[in-house]
Amino acid sequence: MNQPKATLFRHAVMQTLILLGFAIYISYLSLSGHINYYIAPRMQSYVELSAAVLFLMAAYHGYHTYRQLRGLPSSAHFHHKPPRSALARGVLNSLFLFPVLLGFLVPDSFIGSALASKKGLSLAGPIHTRQIPVTLSSSVKVSGTSLAKLFPSDKYTGEYAKLGMKLYQTDHIQVKDHGYVEILTALQLYPGNFGSKPIDISGFIYREPSMKPNQFVIARFNIQCCTADAMPLGILVEMSGGDQLKTDSWVHLSGKLGETSYEGNPVLKLDAEKAEPITAPDNVYVQPSLDFSFEDQL
Repeated sequence: MNQPKATLFRHAVMQTLILLGFAIYISYLSLSGHINYYIAPRMQSYVELSAAVLFLMAAYHGYHTYRQLRGLPSSAHFHHKPPRSALARGVLNSLFLFPVLLGFLVPDSFIGSALASKKGLSLAGPIHTRQIPVTLSSSVKVSGTSLAKLFPSDKYTGEYAKLGMKLYQTDHIQVKDHGYVEILTALQLYPGNFGSKPIDISGFIYREPSMKPNQFVIARFNIQCCTADAMPLGILVEMSGGDQLKTDSWVHLSGKLGETSYEGNPVLKLDAEKAEPITAPDNVYVQPSLDFSFEDQL
């Protein structure tokens, strides 16, 4: 039994509006810059391209829906009939309308500590590497052979060992967005080699219930594709008056690296000497630099 033309028309109009809604929402995220809250920069061009495709699909679908309503010849046909029940049609359309409406109604914001507490944050680093603890001084000169002994590696950590050697020989470590993941990984792999090394780093403040009042983590989220795969990484900070800094606020810290114990594990720490409040960057996430191209700027 054929369904009334009005039913087919309303269903087709709803499909057109759904396509248009997704296209407009993606365009809004791109134009406002809020797409940085959800998608890694290297993937954003693909998402923006999908918005253009959705606009074309909505225009095509809407044009042929209008022609069929007017009884005009059209190359498009309603091959997939909608459910006969009004309730079933409503449920079907709601499955697509709900995420669009949710996107427009819920304010875009940085995920911050809420997600970090669910994902978990490892302060001990991804791998424990046996090393020779040292105390740095401006007069220390290390030969290539002895430097290699300070940074033992295998086939998985070779690049981080090389980076660690470069960081070891710098007077001051500046942790910027480009190279953030690799620098923190190298520091956490060889924490005993960077005692008293000056460092500057920016991020948001994250706290766990077991931390002391003067402790917090300066953290960023590392994403590969989108927030679904976001993983927090950071350094434990100890600072006099640190309890006055608000959780999820963004700060730039200056201080010196060291080691401490947290929950029974030795971890890298930052003895912060200065904390400067800053506004959140346009791109709140950091991404791996697989080619280590940032090393030339160290």
